[in-house]
This record gives sequence, structure tokens and C-alpha cells, in this order.
Amino acid sequence: MEKRIPVSNNTQMPIYVGSNMVPPGETRDFPESQVPPHLRPAAHVAETAPAPGNDGDPLLELLDKPIKEITPLLTALTDDELTRLEVAENAGKTRSTLIAAIAEEKLKRAAGGTAGSPDAAADMDAFAADLAAMGDDELLAQIDVFKADEGRLALVQAEIDKRAAANAGSQ
Repeated sequence: MEKRIPVSNNTQMPIYVGSNMVPPGETRDFPESQVPPHLRPAAHVAETAPAPGNDGDPLLELLDKPIKEITPLLTALTDDELTRLEVAENAGKTRSTLIAAIAEEKLKRAAGGTAGSPDAAADMDAFAADLAAMGDDELLAQIDVFKADEGRLALVQAEIDKRAAANAGSQ
């Protein structure tokens, strides 16, 4: 029997998992194979993250420093590095002040606080490349996922427009 994953909808609009709708404020269970990666629980990310204490990894060596030395460096980290650092801290010392600082940095980024940084531009380029590799249904599902992020939503719409133009040209 396949593992089932609960999908919660904390938005004001319905979200779709395959052809099934999850109304706002509700949680539904789906077979793991039907749940796209962006809707899987965060614990799934922790399973694949590197174990803390990896010698020679400069990112994880940051955790040996005091919090007051780490927090100013958080803005220079990419989103992936920030997530790795958070997972390692949660698996290690679990300093609530550092975990809160990482969460605050993630919230700033989600609100567009680093929109002009080089890392943000690189992340948007990677996101655009991911969109190009998606199937049509998966691409359309991204509209609901990123409706609060104008930058990513614009990239999703641009990819949809590009495909529509390509389809119109081939007919």
C-alpha cells in the first residue's frame, strides 16, 4: 500500500492535486505518487539534507560560530544554503534564536525583500528553467502556488504565453 501524504490548503483559493481539489482551510490525503514536490511536507526535505557536522563544508562550519556572527551572514546565502543551514541547526544545537533569524530571512525573501540581489536573480533564472521543463498541467498548477509572488507569477505567465505562441505558430 502506497504511503499517503496530507495536503493542507492554507490559502483563500482551492488548490489542485492532480484532478482533485482541496478547498481553502481543508486537508486531504493523497497517495505519495500524486503529490507534487512543492506540496510535500517539510520533513521530506530534512530527510534528503546533509547530516550536520560535515567536516570541510564552510556552510556547516558557520554553525560553530556564535549567533551574533552568523545572523549578519544570512542575507548573503542562497535559498538552498539557507535551508541546508536551517536543517543542520535543527538537527544539531537547535538554538531557537538562530532558527528564528533564519525563518525571518526566509519571510523577507518571500515578501520580496531581496528582489534586487544577485542570488535572487539567479534563483529566478533557475525557476524559469524549471518552468520550461514542466508539463502543461504542472505549469498551470504553478499559478495557484505562486499567486502571492508577483515575480514568479510573471515568469509562469511568460512561459504560458511562450507556449501559446509556439502552438499558434505550429498550426
